[in-house]
Amino acid sequence: MNVTFRASSQTLPRLVARLVAQDSLPGDLDEIVRESAVAARFSGKAAQVHESFVTVDGTLRRLALAGIGGNGTDGERIAAVERAGGALVAKYLTSGETELAIDFSGSDLSADEAAALLLAARLRGWRHDTYRTRLKDDQKKSL
Repeated sequence: MNVTFRASSQTLPRLVARLVAQDSLPGDLDEIVRESAVAARFSGKAAQVHESFVTVDGTLRRLALAGIGGNGTDGERIAAVERAGGALVAKYLTSGETELAIDFSGSDLSADEAAALLLAARLRGWRHDTYRTRLKDDQKKSL
C-alpha cells in the first residue's frame, strides 16, 4: 500500500472516507447519508465504519464514515485514530476498490494523530499472499 498526499483540487477516487469524531456528524453531509448513519447507529466511536453512496457532480461515489472516538488523553486519542485507520483498510482491503482517499478536513487531528492513522492503515493492509495459491479473485487484496 502506498500513501500519497493530494491537493484538494485533484480528482478523488470512487472511495472516499471522512473522519468523524464521536457524537458529531459533519454538518455538510448529504441528508440521506446523515439519516442512514443515524439509522445504522453510527455515532463516531473508535473504529466504527459506516458506508453510503452519494452522487458528486454526476459521479457515484462510495462514502465511508470512520469513527475516531471522542477527546481523551493523548494516548487514548492516538489509539482511537489507529483503530479507525485499521478498520477502514480491513473493510475495503478485498472490496475491489484500488484507491482510498481519506479526507482529514474537519477532523481536527494533529500531525502525529494523522500519521498514526496512516501508519495503522498501512500496517493493516499488509498481507503475505505469496503462498496462498487458491485465493479466488474476490479474496485477493485490491486496495
